[in-house]
This record gives sequence, structure tokens and C-alpha cells, in this order.
Amino acid sequence: MSTGENRIRIRKYPIGTFARMAGVSTHFLKFYEEKGILHPVVQDNGYRTYDIRDASFVLECRRMKNMGLSVKEIEKAINDSTPAETEQLLAQQQNVLEEQLWQQQIHLQGLQNLRAALRFCQQQEWSVRTAPDIWFLAHTMDQEFLQEEGIYRQLPQWLEWMPLVTSAQMITALPEGRLRAEWGLGVEVQQAQQIRLAPDAPARLVQQGRVLEIYGSWQVTENGQNEAQMYRTCMDRAAALNLIPEPMVYRTVFCYTEKAGLRQMHCMLRVAVKAPR
Repeated sequence: MSTGENRIRIRKYPIGTFARMAGVSTHFLKFYEEKGILHPVVQDNGYRTYDIRDASFVLECRRMKNMGLSVKEIEKAINDSTPAETEQLLAQQQNVLEEQLWQQQIHLQGLQNLRAALRFCQQQEWSVRTAPDIWFLAHTMDQEFLQEEGIYRQLPQWLEWMPLVTSAQMITALPEGRLRAEWGLGVEVQQAQQIRLAPDAPARLVQQGRVLEIYGSWQVTENGQNEAQMYRTCMDRAAALNLIPEPMVYRTVFCYTEKAGLRQMHCMLRVAVKAPR
């Protein structure tokens, strides 16, 4: 028997059949061929064929893709890397994934906090307690955007960390009797440190100490009626508890809902209080 007769013929598969058996799409195969990673046999009529040896490269592409590596990184690892260089590439990607995991854990924490807050709103929970210090970044005043450049320089970073960062409002009673409403974003100081947020002016630190804290849901109205109603709720509850409130109410907005034409906002109100002398 000749040497040629002992030789095992490797079966060739058309692209559609090979894609199905390799568990990928034909688009996947063509894409990685364009990037110089897969090398099918191209016949004179333009048809592509693959054999079983190509399956290993397909699996390698899927593995690296699932680990978050870019096509450029995959091509480098497969076609132009030593084992040490590939290990370094994987170490870099591990750092990226660990950072992403940390960020997702923070967002999960914010989601869990939001769910708990909504339950408190439904139950209309309230308490008198020592509240944590809060960073507050105002970006509107009495229904108009503020113009300070420092706000918008740091605003994107604050927004990135919602829902741990929350929509917030300061409602302050002025000497002339009207209410001043500042909308913005709020985050507890400890949470800001946790997410590596470094607030800068004009963000300001709000230290309230002992507070009356009220959870609830209010119908959405126009012309500032919500602010007035919520402000009065805090003042009346403080008076009923024989507490002296400060003139500023801090509001955290958790979410809005609407059902059968009834639109509601679900909030936490907090006002600093002290016992009468």
C-alpha cells in the first residue's frame, strides 16, 4: 500500500454546514475571516470551505470574544503573540472585567436601595433619626437651569452613578414667605467615597444631623404645588411631634409612576429638627 493510500483525507465543509456544526453563524465566520483570523479555502467559484482544524480557531475566537476582548486583541493573540504576551493581554482584560463587575455591584446596590425605598413609600414610613451627610449638586433654581460651568463639568460623572446618586431637591422657606426650590442630584458622603466621586464646587455638603424623615407618594401637580404640600407635611408632622424644624426640606425622588391617569412621585422628605428648650 502506498504512502498516499495511508494518508487520511480531511473532509471539507461548505460554510453553511460548518457554521451550523461549529455553533456559529456564517456572518461570524466571514467577519473573522475579514479580520485575518480564520483562513478558509476559497474555491475558484468563490465558495468557502472549512475543515475540522478550523473549529479550534472558531472556539478560540468565541472564548476570547466572551471574555470581552476586541477583535483586534483576538487577532493579536492568535497571530502575533508569545505565551507571555497573551498572558499579559489576559491580565489586562481581567482588570477591565473586575472594574466592570465592581460597577455592576454598585448599580445593584442602588437598585436594591430603590426597591426598599418604594416599599417604605407604600407603607408611608417615617422616623426621627440621625441622617448621614449628603453632597448636593443643584442644577436648576425655581424652574430654570443654573448657568455655572462647574455644574456641567461634573454633572456627567454624577449621572453615571444613578440610582445610587438620586434626583434630589432643596425646598427652603424664604423670609418673604415664598418657597425656593432647587433641583439637582444628591448622594450620601459615604456612598460618594465608595464610587470614587469627588464633588467639587458648586456642589455643597449638607449636614443635617437629627432629622424627621418621611416616605410617601404624592400626586404630580404643576406650579410648585407639590413643593408646598410636601413642605407643609414636614412642618405639620414636626409640630405634631413637638419638634422645631429648620426652614429647609431635603427631598429625594425615587421614581414616578402612572396608572389610570393618576401620576405619582415617590419621595423621601427630610427636615432637620431639634427638641424645644
